[in-house]
Amino acid sequence: GDFAPEVAVKGAVMALDALADGSRIVLFGDEGRIRNILEVEGCSAERFDIVATTEVIEMYDHPVRAFQQKGNSSIAVGFRHLAEGLIDGFASAGSN
Repeated sequence: GDFAPEVAVKGAVMALDALADGSRIVLFGDEGRIRNILEVEGCSAERFDIVATTEVIEMYDHPVRAFQQKGNSSIAVGFRHLAEGLIDGFASAGSN
């Protein structure tokens, strides 16, 4: 999404207080960048599960081909986790 991953991570930090006890947010993406943003926000990375990914689907990429060819993008890995029952829901602000 636009301004990724900063905006998505900041939104996840804001959402922490709205979660039921025992719920976790899983963040998919560049682990180093995610951890840096959390540090700047003053939020412990231990409050999240972070799944590192190495590929990004760009705006100019064809959606279906990118999903097939960039299997280690955050959206592909996130949907795979959802399909495998590893997470209960998945939301993305874009195609990366």
